[in-house]
Amino acid sequence: MNKRRKLYRITAVMLCLILMVGFGTGFSAKAETTVYTAMGQQELLWAIDKAKDGDTILIGGNISMCDFGDPEKQVILERMTAETTISLQYGANVQNIVFDGKDIKTNIPMVTIQGDFTIENCTFQNCNNKRNDGGGIGGAVQVKSGTGNFNNCNFNQNSAIAGGHIAVMSNTNVTFKQCDMKNGYGYSKGGAILIALHRLL
Repeated sequence: MNKRRKLYRITAVMLCLILMVGFGTGFSAKAETTVYTAMGQQELLWAIDKAKDGDTILIGGNISMCDFGDPEKQVILERMTAETTISLQYGANVQNIVFDGKDIKTNIPMVTIQGDFTIENCTFQNCNNKRNDGGGIGGAVQVKSGTGNFNNCNFNQNSAIAGGHIAVMSNTNVTFKQCDMKNGYGYSKGGAILIALHRLL
């Protein structure tokens, strides 16, 4: 009888340990996210490649990019300083990126575009380009030139002196397909989009 009780106790303890380890592993796997830091193009490409879905990359400086993003995962890029910006060059293709300005007050947009581009399944949020010492045109994005498309993109909680979410400058053709814009604020004009000498489709 005593042997049976001991066996039951040992079995019960073993089951408890297995369950505790199992729950612990499941919880840590769910909660675990990785934060990377990138100050240049190669560092950012490396971080996006290594990141898992939902991971965050802290970015600093002025980073020139062309093609980046992964169709299989979404990565968050967080602005570290007021001087942080991403410059998209000719022929840029960007997908599945969340651009988060962290509501840092600045006088430059988080993303500037020069040349043709396609941006898909991206979110632009918390970009605050309203520091009154020059700039302030385009809260999240400023398109300087080229022909481009925003497909299935979201713009939320962005602000600027003009063009809360986006400013489209010069002779530029920009198409928005199935995009959502909300909570944009332009202090002088263009709460969502500033239109200046361009063609908007």
